Amino acid sequence: MFDQLIQQVSGRFGLDTDKTRQLLGSTIALVFDDRRGGVAGFAERLRANGLAQALQAWRDPAAATEPVRPAQVEALFGMPVLGTLARQVGLSPAVVAAALGGLLPGVMRQLGGKDA
Repeated sequence: MFDQLIQQVSGRFGLDTDKTRQLLGSTIALVFDDRRGGVAGFAERLRANGLAQALQAWRDPAAATEPVRPAQVEALFGMPVLGTLARQVGLSPAVVAAALGGLLPGVMRQLGGKDA
C-alpha cells in the first residue's frame, strides 16, 4: 500500500528504505494515537498549524500534494517526539522532520478517511 511513498521519500531524502519504513510506522502511530485524539485530533492540529488547505488536498486523490515543511512538522509533533524518533532510526531530528513531512500527505491520503 505504501511502497511507492516509501520509495519517493527514500529517494528525496537519500534514506535507506528500512529507515523510511520505520518512520512510516511511527507516522501512522502518531496520526492515530488515541491519547492525542486519534486521526480527528491530528486533523485538528493540522488545521491549527495552518494546514487546513493541505489537509483538504490530501483527501482529494486528484490533487497534487506538497510535503509539510520541517518547521510545521516540529510544531505538529514537538521536538521531544522528533528527537526520540531520530534516536530510534539513527538520523538527525532535522532529517526526521523533513522525512515525516514527506510521509504525512501520503499517510493522510491513504488512511485519514472522513475523520480527518
